[in-house]
Amino acid sequence: MVISFHIPFSNEGGDAIRLEDRQAIFDLLKDFDNCLLMSAHTHFQKQIYYKTADGWKGKSQGLHEYNVGTTSGDWYSGELDAAGIPDGTMRDGTPRGYAFLNIQNNKYNLRYKVAGKDSAYQIRIYAPKIVAHNSRGAAPFYVNFFMGSENDVVEYKTDNGKWSAMLRDSTFDYTYLDMVTRWDETTTLLQGRRPSAPVATGHLWSAPVNKKLAPGKHTIHVRVKDVYGNVHEEQQSYTIQ
Repeated sequence: MVISFHIPFSNEGGDAIRLEDRQAIFDLLKDFDNCLLMSAHTHFQKQIYYKTADGWKGKSQGLHEYNVGTTSGDWYSGELDAAGIPDGTMRDGTPRGYAFLNIQNNKYNLRYKVAGKDSAYQIRIYAPKIVAHNSRGAAPFYVNFFMGSENDVVEYKTDNGKWSAMLRDSTFDYTYLDMVTRWDETTTLLQGRRPSAPVATGHLWSAPVNKKLAPGKHTIHVRVKDVYGNVHEEQQSYTIQ
């Protein structure tokens, strides 16, 4: 069973469904073996899994709600490209786009498609371009897996090193934060509309940049194994000096 609606059931932001109404819906769904909720409204992406503590009494481990990103992104905000189209990146750092829901028998999988990009583009890395060799202090890098959730496995390695787990990190997407602050720092008016303020996201992971390797150029490799069994990869280089 797939149920689509506008405002999410998560009751965040003060304008969501009343909890007693949500519970009534959960009670109606508890005897169905396979359910998926799909919501809109927020103009960012979020994977929510309702559990017993949330009032879910069904057979499945958690009731899944996918709060879907939008083709307008952040309401068509951001700088205009050469064709006059706004960037539209959403407040959680997800580029504007749309999703595919694939159903086969009693199983489903979801995939997000960034507008104007190849379908393989599922991850963006934010990392320092240059760091000092053996320097003290943190120099983290961040991975935004646009469809990410608590059930995905995100790993990284530097050059040909060993794969290590990344930490799920509920914070702002720094790429998007750069987009917003550009509107404050510019001394020349930008073409387009200023983006909305960033929000913390649940599909961001972080890890420290390795500063102990030999000076020179190095490559961060990221691998995501999502809840549907798909593997997504991305990489980005940085320099140690």
